[in-house]
Amino acid sequence: MLSSHPPPALPAAGLLERCGAHESRIREIFTRFDYRNDFPPVQEPVCALLFTNRSGSTLVAEYLRATGRVMAMGEPLNHPIVARRAEKFQLTGFPEYMAHEYRRWHKPGAIYGLKASWDQALMLWRAGIVPGYFQDVRWVRVRRRDLLGQAISFTIAEQTQRWHSFDAGERPPPQYDFLRILRRVQSLAQANGALDALCATLDLQPYEIDHDAFVAEPEAGTRRLARHLGLGEVQIDPEALRMNRQRGSLNREFRERFLRDYRAQVGRASDPNSP
Repeated sequence: MLSSHPPPALPAAGLLERCGAHESRIREIFTRFDYRNDFPPVQEPVCALLFTNRSGSTLVAEYLRATGRVMAMGEPLNHPIVARRAEKFQLTGFPEYMAHEYRRWHKPGAIYGLKASWDQALMLWRAGIVPGYFQDVRWVRVRRRDLLGQAISFTIAEQTQRWHSFDAGERPPPQYDFLRILRRVQSLAQANGALDALCATLDLQPYEIDHDAFVAEPEAGTRRLARHLGLGEVQIDPEALRMNRQRGSLNREFRERFLRDYRAQVGRASDPNSP
C-alpha cells in the first residue's frame, strides 16, 4: 500500500533545488510558469541532449540535423533566446512558449530536439513540461573526459567569441591565463557532478556519447545515436555540415603551460620552506 504521507520537503540550499540563472529570468519573463494541461501532451518522442559548455554538443546536434530526421537541436532554454522569442511571438506563458517551439520545428517523420544544461533540464521538470507536455523524452548526454582540454577550449572561445569554426570576422588572439583556466576546470567539474546528480535523483539513464570517440567517427556515432532514438538507419547530408575542428597548436601550448604552472604551484604549497 502506498503511503498517504506527503513527500518530504527538499532542502532549500541544495544545488539541485535552487533555481538556476536561466530559470530565474524565465520566471520573470512569463506570467505563467507551470504546465497545467494547457495543451495536449506531445505524442512523439523528443530528444534532450544534456551537455556542459565545450563538450561537443553543438557538433552532435549538427550531425543529427544533417540526417533530416531531428529538428531544431538548439538551446531554446537560454533566457536571452526565450526573451526575444516571447516578445516576437507574443507569448505570455512558459508552457505556451515550449508548445510554440515544438510546433514551429516539428515535422512528420522527424523528432524535435533541444539541448539543455543540468539546471535547464531540471527547470523542465520543475515546470511540469517533463513529463507533462513532453512525455517520451529520449535523454542523451555528451561528455568530454578531457576536462582540462574542455576548460582551455572554453577560455579561448570566451576571449575570441569564436564559439564555432564558421564564426566570421577577425578576433583578437587569446591570452594564456592560469587562474582563468583553473576556475573553468573547477566549474566544469561542478557542472558534470550536477549532471551526475540530476540523472541519479531523477532516475535518468541517458545514452552516453564520448566526445573524443564522436569527433573521431562522427558519422558512425550519429548512426548509432539515431538508432537509439528510434529513427532506424539514417543518411547524413554533407551539405548540411559546416563545423570544423577548432583545436590547434594554441590549445597544446596552453595545456603545457598550465600543467607546468599547476605542478609548480602544488610543489610550492607542499614545501614547508616556501614563502
